[in-house]
Amino acid sequence: MQRSLTLVALGLSLVACGGSTAAPGADAGAVGCPQLNGNETAHEGDLTKDETWAGDGTVHHVTSELTLRGVTLTLAPCAVVKLDAQVQLTVDGSQATPAKLVSQGTAARPVLITATDATKPWGSVRGYYVYSTVDFAYTTLENGGALATNGASLALRGGDDNAVIPVVKVDHLTISRSAGIGLVLESGAAFVAGSAEVTIKDSGNDTDNAAVQIAPMAAGTLPHLNLSNNNQNLIRVVANLLVVPGDLHLKNVGAPYYFSFDKVRVHVTGGSPTLTIDPGVELRFDDYMEVGYMGSGTTTSDEPATLIAVGTEAQPIVFTSSKASPAAGDWPGLWLVLAPGSRLEHVHIDYAGGFNGVSSANCKPLDSDDHAALMIGWGNDRYVPAASSFVGVSISHSKSHAINAMWTTDSFGPDVTGSFTFDDVGRCKQTKNGRTSGCGGQEGCLQ
Repeated sequence: MQRSLTLVALGLSLVACGGSTAAPGADAGAVGCPQLNGNETAHEGDLTKDETWAGDGTVHHVTSELTLRGVTLTLAPCAVVKLDAQVQLTVDGSQATPAKLVSQGTAARPVLITATDATKPWGSVRGYYVYSTVDFAYTTLENGGALATNGASLALRGGDDNAVIPVVKVDHLTISRSAGIGLVLESGAAFVAGSAEVTIKDSGNDTDNAAVQIAPMAAGTLPHLNLSNNNQNLIRVVANLLVVPGDLHLKNVGAPYYFSFDKVRVHVTGGSPTLTIDPGVELRFDDYMEVGYMGSGTTTSDEPATLIAVGTEAQPIVFTSSKASPAAGDWPGLWLVLAPGSRLEHVHIDYAGGFNGVSSANCKPLDSDDHAALMIGWGNDRYVPAASSFVGVSISHSKSHAINAMWTTDSFGPDVTGSFTFDDVGRCKQTKNGRTSGCGGQEGCLQ
């Protein structure tokens, strides 16, 4: 529903951005856009047929919740959309009638979606499941996030934490001054391949304090991020269970990945996933990352997985604490349970060795526990690492052991520490693994 009226008569500001009436986009250099002409078209309620909102100098004013009911709304280049306080723009489609929001800005003629009153944030652009999609090109969302999921200006759902469900395509999307997290992609909602450049700035609060929130598998679809002056310039990876059930490639997108609250499980029944991490990536944890799973008894219950974390000297991969002021033992560490073919090269594991709840029967020192920055194996010889799997790995500030060898073989070893460096390690550089004949009173550190 829409109606036309004049902005001046309502006493509304004509300023689109940066105090200028010449350019409606967030970039004051958007010289291709016409001046705002004082006219306004008001919109509210359900949109039940396809519409295009022109960028001809008229402001599109959304006065109450606007829902796209199985239709496409297109925002033309230079379009200016203003939403009243707490107002949501909802994309609600179904398999029979998909819904889509398309914003067709260009570098010279961007689109702006903003608040009617900059001191009273609007709600969010929100979408429901796979048939509700958005496509933003050279578009700015500013002063949003009121009443939305985690205070997000853009909040989309996929429907399955363990899936990858492409619902958003971007080509230079800017989110500015969001009340909370700038962008929330829930339950597998992901980026369309070829998406490029998301800028999030001046957003967040003490509770909703990441720039991006996304499910684990969908994190592999993130485009390059430009994050600045947010409460925390990071990507929060979160799900009901932090599971990586399939191949996942975490790219260096310009911000740390924070795996929030729960341990990360890289394994799945009936599969053998590979987690690949690019050079320069930083991963932050509250709990440990578990690569592979070893069932009791026969190998039929095993769930192998592979970690390929290959950094460079110039761009190492960092596994570290989530704390603002990190300390030894902040998080348990990395556990390669059943991880044949895994490689760690030019990797830093920092501030780990905290409580992990694990109790093994290996030959570690009698007065120690199984806490370690890097844990390997589990009570048999089904996964015994090769020393060559580790190149240029550093372990720093581990509260307990650096490496806890938890496999069992006929003799002690192998010693995998040859290519490691250690700094501020509380106990063994490497514990003694278990022996099939028992420890024989030889418990202690291998190194």
